[in-house]
Amino acid sequence: MKRAVLCLLPLLAVACGAEFAPRPLGASHCELNGGAVWAYSDSPGLNCEAMAGALEAAITRLEAAGVGSRAELEEAFTGIAIQVKPGIRFDMDGPVTGFYDGDKRTVIVTSDGSGLLHELLHCWENSQGVDGSGKHPQWQEKGYVTLDVLFGQKSWPLL
Repeated sequence: MKRAVLCLLPLLAVACGAEFAPRPLGASHCELNGGAVWAYSDSPGLNCEAMAGALEAAITRLEAAGVGSRAELEEAFTGIAIQVKPGIRFDMDGPVTGFYDGDKRTVIVTSDGSGLLHELLHCWENSQGVDGSGKHPQWQEKGYVTLDVLFGQKSWPLL
């Protein structure tokens, strides 16, 4: 069964779980969290410092909101691949700024990084066995919507 989630936030690719996602080199790449997370882009100039800052900010906010402990969150995100793409695609519903594919353990986000926390929430829910995360079950009640919106207000210059 293919589990894919289409999100309306900037595109960043993240893969989740203990297994490691494939590590394409792309035109630019970097290891994050001591090599536990892989980030890459087919465009040159991936800003690894900004990528590390965005990941750290997302984990810190998730921990502060009580989503999980730092150790639990880092374990859930171990092995993910984050692909950064320039620009935003559009479909009938408007901008498509993020995508999460649990089967490939990959998240794709746009170069401003604003969708990273949203996609990491899908990764977290996947690690917790939540079915139908793409439909954002109880995200309002859990406070995920607010976390997502607040994180998305900051731009991370990833490319």
